[in-house]
Amino acid sequence: MNPRWVLGVCFILLLGLDLWSHRVVDRVDFLQVGQGDSTLIVQDGTSILIDAGPKNEYLDAGERLVWPALWRRGVRHLDAVVITHFDRDHYGGLEALLRRTSIDRLILVRPFGMSEAEERYYTSLGFKRDQFVVILDSERLTIGPVELNVTPGSGGDDNLGSPYIAVSAIGEVFGFSGDAPSFLETQWMRDGVPPATILKAGHHGSADSTSASWLSYHQPKHVVFSCGRNNIWGHPDASVVERSDAIGARIQRTDWDGTVSFRPKKSGGVELLLGEQSFSLLEFFNR
Repeated sequence: MNPRWVLGVCFILLLGLDLWSHRVVDRVDFLQVGQGDSTLIVQDGTSILIDAGPKNEYLDAGERLVWPALWRRGVRHLDAVVITHFDRDHYGGLEALLRRTSIDRLILVRPFGMSEAEERYYTSLGFKRDQFVVILDSERLTIGPVELNVTPGSGGDDNLGSPYIAVSAIGEVFGFSGDAPSFLETQWMRDGVPPATILKAGHHGSADSTSASWLSYHQPKHVVFSCGRNNIWGHPDASVVERSDAIGARIQRTDWDGTVSFRPKKSGGVELLLGEQSFSLLEFFNR
C-alpha cells in the first residue's frame, strides 16, 4: 500500500474528527481570560458573549484566549456581545474579536446613555451605529432562545455603572453583575431582580461584592470566580469564598480550574466541566 495514500487517509480521518469536535453545542462557558471577564453562551445555534476579556501591555485576551476558545467550539459568528461596563478588562478583547468574526449587535447597559468616549471607541473598531443597543432602564431582551433580564446600575463611575443581567439559558439562570459593589446588590434585591441558580461573583471576587445577603437572596448552586492567577488585587478575597461556601454553593475559579463550562444533560439539569477538554487540530491553521 502506498505510504502517501495511507498518510492522506489518516489526515482526512483526523480532520474529519476535528471538524466533528467543532460542532456547535449548547453551553455556558466562563472563559479563562486572566484578570478579566468573558462568558460564552450558546443555545440552539445562538451565540452570545458577555464581556470580551482584558487587553493590556502583556496580553490581548481577545486574540490569545477568547477567539481561540470560540474557534475550538465551532463558533464563527456572534449574535450579540454584551459589555457590562467600560473597563478594559471587560471590553479590551473586543477589537481582536471583531477582526476575526462577525458580530450582529453590541449591547451596552447605560442608565445615562453611552458616553462620547465609548461611542468614538466602538465606532473606531468598525461597529456601525445601527449595531448599538443601548439599554437605559430595566428591560427584557430575547435573542433566539436566550432571555436576558437586564437591570442597570446607578451610573457614576465605571463599577457603579455595572448592570445585573439574569440570563436564562440551557435550563438555568446565570447571574452577572460586572464589577458592581454591594451597594448595588442591595438596590437590586429591593428591585426584586430574578435570582440566579449559577452566579458569577461580582468584581472578580472583591471583598465589597457578592455580599452575604446577595448570596442568600440567590441561593446559587454554583458561584464562579473569574480572576487571574496570583493577581495583584488578591482576588478572590477569602471572605467572599468563605461566605459562598457557607451557603452550600459549589465554588469554581478560572485561575485554578481553567474555563468553567456548563452543558445541559439529556436527563435534565446541567453538567460541570472544568478546563479545556480537548485539543484542536485546526488550531494549527489559526496561527
